Amino acid sequence: SAALDRCPDRLSAQAWLDSAGLALTFDDGARNVVKRVGLDGQVEDLRAPNHRDARPWEEAAGEARRPYIEHAAARPGGAELAWVAQGPNDPPEVQVVSLARGAVWQSAHNEAVRADGHRTQVETYPAAGGGVDHEVLVTRPARAAWGAPIILNPHGGPHSRSTLAYTPEWQVYAAHGFVVVAPNYRGSAGYGRAFLDGDRLDLGGADFSDCLAALDRALAEERQGAPAAAASWRQFIVGSSYGGFLTAWAVGHATRFRAAVAINAVVNAESLFGQTDIPGWVRWEFGGAPQDARAAIRAGSPLTHVGPHVTTPTLVLHSEADRRVPLAQGLELVRALREAGVPTQFVRYPREGHRIHEPAHRVDVLARVIEWFQTYGA
Repeated sequence: SAALDRCPDRLSAQAWLDSAGLALTFDDGARNVVKRVGLDGQVEDLRAPNHRDARPWEEAAGEARRPYIEHAAARPGGAELAWVAQGPNDPPEVQVVSLARGAVWQSAHNEAVRADGHRTQVETYPAAGGGVDHEVLVTRPARAAWGAPIILNPHGGPHSRSTLAYTPEWQVYAAHGFVVVAPNYRGSAGYGRAFLDGDRLDLGGADFSDCLAALDRALAEERQGAPAAAASWRQFIVGSSYGGFLTAWAVGHATRFRAAVAINAVVNAESLFGQTDIPGWVRWEFGGAPQDARAAIRAGSPLTHVGPHVTTPTLVLHSEADRRVPLAQGLELVRALREAGVPTQFVRYPREGHRIHEPAHRVDVLARVIEWFQTYGA
């Protein structure tokens, strides 16, 4: 709709309220918001007229500390909505809301998990050179010590985002004493079309700059004015998919990270074009297929920048059945790192696709990331 510069979170999660409109959840920064979309193209907040000051429903859900809403469904006639609500410190619960009475019912399956959580905060950092400010999600240990090691965790996509959904990985890292910084860099969804296109034809440029700026800001806050130089801080980076791209890019362009972990990482867009199930990604992000934009694709691929100057110890994890970013991408990165003499380990996960789903494998990934960082200075 021309009235809303945001993307529906899931078109399959639409909930018809009546014959003239439906409820949809939309990306809005790190949050999801619920809107009524009419067949006439009009978009409006879903509000409960008897609920205090008639605020949007996502704000009422936020009172339960679960502001991230998805999987909406409506009772026939639209009098009640149900959805799954969660927050960065609060695992998912089912909520049922009455639009007429302003009542919210919530399940209580994960109360014990919530009680032990570490704290994730949303911080807004000014955009470099003007434009849209971007949000950074910072997770700190419940009992963070001064000088805690810090992890930069860029999201994938790049046109995805870090959200206020419950993220177990951040909780696990925090439980091991790490501060986690997850920036919504230029190119992220949820901030409008101009911001979404902010890193197109510039992968590794504006987005990577935003990531480092967010990390520097978080470091300054953690130092609390102490004169420690950023370079001396225990900094690490881990990312998956396009987050793995930015991780591999960091390995080739920065010396500040004591160790890195690249998971199902895009590293060579030229070879990826012939391997992936979405070759259009290469065309869109680089301006053409390899035969049309070979120089730009090579210059913008992390693998091009892995050479003798690289020193960051790098753990490479890759799924064997990944059709989005096939295993060959991980093998190329490992070969380049070893040729450069960089400390490197490679682990491959059988049966897994682009997302690692099997519980034993997910636990293994987290254990290996933490062990790798602890080995190199955490």
